[in-house]
Amino acid sequence: MANAKQVLCLILLVLLFSKLESRSLEAFIEGKKTLAKGCSRELIEKSQLLKASFAKATTRFTNPRVSKRLSPGGPDQKHH
Repeated sequence: MANAKQVLCLILLVLLFSKLESRSLEAFIEGKKTLAKGCSRELIEKSQLLKASFAKATTRFTNPRVSKRLSPGGPDQKHH
């Protein structure tokens, strides 16, 4: 009985693997190339938009080392 189960399992595995055929690698690569070309254009456009937005954002901010605070006055103006 155990031998019959093992043979049945082996037959099922062979049938399963026979149904799993390998696909052509060339077709898979061609599909990737066309997808990559479309995505690369889109990514380039998005990166250019991001660069432009970062450039706008950096022009709004000034140098953090330059203080625009006014001195409080008094005898020692650098103290506070």
